[in-house]
Amino acid sequence: AEGLDTLLRPSGAFSTLGWLPDPLLSTTLRQDDVGVVETVIHELAHQQLYIKGDSTFNESYATAVAGIGIARWLEHTGELDRLANYRQYRELRSAMFGLVSEAKAELEIAYARATDSATLADADQERLREQKAAILERLSQDAQALVDADGRGRANWLALPLNNARLLSLNLYERWVDAFNAIFERCERSFDCFYEQAGILSEMTVPERQAVLAALTG
Repeated sequence: AEGLDTLLRPSGAFSTLGWLPDPLLSTTLRQDDVGVVETVIHELAHQQLYIKGDSTFNESYATAVAGIGIARWLEHTGELDRLANYRQYRELRSAMFGLVSEAKAELEIAYARATDSATLADADQERLREQKAAILERLSQDAQALVDADGRGRANWLALPLNNARLLSLNLYERWVDAFNAIFERCERSFDCFYEQAGILSEMTVPERQAVLAALTG
């Protein structure tokens, strides 16, 4: 109503962080079995580690654990074709999030220039809105090109309409996934070591934690 960018979407699953028996909702079961297993592992990961007030850490951590868990599950069941498809899907998501990061950087530059002035004339505001719309439209088109090149008929989850709230929500789940994957590899794929290192991160201040994770992403 105030003209701000907002996002309202359903949630197929959630975690009570171990306070209550977490339900397996019918909304979760609308996915294929890989999606269901991935969601269950993701939500269970929140019971293992959760930092109050750092949603980006929490969701990236759970996303990484779910990805590792899915790979182990498919390897264990010998479903190597499905594992290859899942890994290709993760590569596509990574590439699409690269596009999101580029678009966010463009938007931040545009907004920074706008806020250099105490007030913006109506014409300047309209130009900024047009610039924002052009950046988001290009993001959606570039994402569609990646989906088309993938050739597996996947949906473009960066299809228009897009706004700032949508971009921010995406960042929560993927920002530090590569860093957590790097920790897992440094731990020689040992979950005990991985959980220990994640726990050490949880004891740091937010700036310290982000600095370590950023260094791990190269």
